[in-house]
Amino acid sequence: MTQHSYDIADQPGLSFLADVNAALAAIVTNNSGATEPTEIFAHQWWADTTANMLKRRNATNTAWVSVMSLSLAITPYAETVLGGANASDMRYLIGVAPMAARVNVASVAGTVNLTTAAPLTDDIALTGALAITGFTGAAGRVIRVTATGAFTLTNNAAIVTQTGTNIIAGAGDTFMLRFTAANVAEVLSYVSASGSGSKWSNVPVGSYIGIRDDIAGVDIPPTTDPAFRYIKCTASDSYNSGVLTSESVTGTAPLVIATAVVSLTGSPFNGLTEHLINTERRSLRAGASGTLEADQLQLHHHQVSSYSTMGSGNHYHSSDTTSGSLISTAKGGGTEGFGSAVLTLAHTEQSSNASMYPAERFGIDTRVKNIGINYYLRIK
Repeated sequence: MTQHSYDIADQPGLSFLADVNAALAAIVTNNSGATEPTEIFAHQWWADTTANMLKRRNATNTAWVSVMSLSLAITPYAETVLGGANASDMRYLIGVAPMAARVNVASVAGTVNLTTAAPLTDDIALTGALAITGFTGAAGRVIRVTATGAFTLTNNAAIVTQTGTNIIAGAGDTFMLRFTAANVAEVLSYVSASGSGSKWSNVPVGSYIGIRDDIAGVDIPPTTDPAFRYIKCTASDSYNSGVLTSESVTGTAPLVIATAVVSLTGSPFNGLTEHLINTERRSLRAGASGTLEADQLQLHHHQVSSYSTMGSGNHYHSSDTTSGSLISTAKGGGTEGFGSAVLTLAHTEQSSNASMYPAERFGIDTRVKNIGINYYLRIK
């Protein structure tokens, strides 16, 4: 303890010299001691060895103001001069150590009070596995967070995530909390410790990927990584919670139309209506990106070589959706013509000669042999 009253009394020379030296020692050590100096002056420095904090007396000489930790080289005051409201950002930009040692802070089912739990540090370890809905902190404060448990960051007005959805943290994940206003934190620079998100990040925005997600254990893009967001192109699917609105499904198979509006800030798809092609059973076709086309058969005709009532001629056919038959109208040849007749070709199985007439396959749509797969579309 090196403190002095700074009152040099009238005294013999040797005692006077000792008193002056004691006063100088108090000055050069910032009045260091476990308790505050006996004599206190406005703007006086005090190295509080109990709190490990350098303090300065305020202008009205009514309270001590904490300035910096005695164990670090940069101060909150210096940060304010260097970085203003983004003082903690400045630390990382200039490679300076955190304000104080990392502090363990427990997650709570609600608001985590960083004002009291970690008032003098910008580096915390967030523990536990509860759903956090908010943080208390002053505007401009920036804190580096390391997750040590699988807690949830709930996206809302008090916690703003980059994906606009909740984030389920994993042990070792890191991110920055920046308070854009008092008690309003923005989640920035989220890095997953597992690195599992990188393969999904490498898929360009606007790309479809097909996944056999009917198989248990098959990997699908997570919805909680702030680096990207996909939608599953299926109506009424919980995977799309929070990012699709105004969902609509009309018609019956094979003429189903399923759409939804993307609602995700920062996505180039935000506000656009997307077709949910898994529900529509719509296929992808090269060229004319974004153009929708209905199914159809190419225009064609058949040659009738012999017909007992009208001779030879061309006929055209169309599908009779009520009877399930093929109705063909034949036009007779020659200058006089033979009028017209209706030829009904029923869809019946030709079982008498299996090699010449294999079992027919018909239904409500036209398709090739296939296997079902669900498509996911990266929207951010």
